[in-house]
Amino acid sequence: MKHSIHTSFLLFFVIGGLLAGSFVYASDEGPGISPEESLKKLQEGNHRFSSFGMEFPHLNQERLQEIHSGQHPFATILTCSDSRVTPEFIFDAGLGDLFIIRVAGNVCDTDEIGSIEYGVDHLRTPVLVVLGHTRCGAVTAVVEDAEVHGSIPELVDNIVPAVEKAKQDHPHAEGQDLIPLVIQENVWQSIRDLFARSAATRERVQCGDLMVVGAIYDLSTGKVEWLGRHPQEEELVQPSKPGFIHTVYFWINPDATPDQVKQLIADCKTLLGAVETVRKIEVGTPAGTQREVVDNSWGVSITVYFDDKEGQDFYQTAEKHLEFIERNKNTWSRVQVYDTIINH
Repeated sequence: MKHSIHTSFLLFFVIGGLLAGSFVYASDEGPGISPEESLKKLQEGNHRFSSFGMEFPHLNQERLQEIHSGQHPFATILTCSDSRVTPEFIFDAGLGDLFIIRVAGNVCDTDEIGSIEYGVDHLRTPVLVVLGHTRCGAVTAVVEDAEVHGSIPELVDNIVPAVEKAKQDHPHAEGQDLIPLVIQENVWQSIRDLFARSAATRERVQCGDLMVVGAIYDLSTGKVEWLGRHPQEEELVQPSKPGFIHTVYFWINPDATPDQVKQLIADCKTLLGAVETVRKIEVGTPAGTQREVVDNSWGVSITVYFDDKEGQDFYQTAEKHLEFIERNKNTWSRVQVYDTIINH
């Protein structure tokens, strides 16, 4: 997971405005239709696509002239990078119709949230769709605990809570039967992550200017299954309370094996991340080289986010937290803890 850096975020908009005139000239007026009308346009577009009656709108010279100085998309779409999932085709839309954010596993982290906020808050799109899809490779990799490389682990760790929630709700599901359940739960998880970190999105939902819905695209039929609003939306969009961040640095025991370190990282995500009061969890490893002034000889860090101090207090005595300590007590030689109160 990535940390939000306000300076970098501001720079993103400055550079974006210089490179793309539409960012500078985009109107705050929005497309001029209601959330219900916007959703209906998406549903009708998908019906045309899945029944092979596409109209291919807004794909001509006239449209280019209409949008060259500004954009007024009628929907924001967060979806997967999968090459088979192309929103403009799926919803039979054209140039300037959709504001699209694509990322493997349709996860919702700092970059995705910032892009969504640009769509729903600045461009005033009345609908946001978090669109998962069948046979999602990112979800499958997490469910099957597949070995991934490079920066992919930090990307797909957003999906881990969805796996744990699906297992909890469907204790008898496993293997291939579990994957569709996690795909749906991952849609809800992305919406939950968005509401947890985006006051702008929460406010627009509360005032009725924005509808946030989940959906799943079927690769074999071309049809979109509409899941509707998050079941806990009313609770999730309430004004947030001061949050509580719990950060732990683990200095790895010199005798610890690579498998023990791997187990520690996995348990950070699966055991600690599954504690009831944990809102979000990040797992990291040190960067750079050791220096006399900066001690980064520790091996693993976790940052755990709670809605309040009471949640953190419960976490300390939670069964899964105690199990985590017992399973990994021989892996680290010492730990250092920092607790911080924040507003989010």
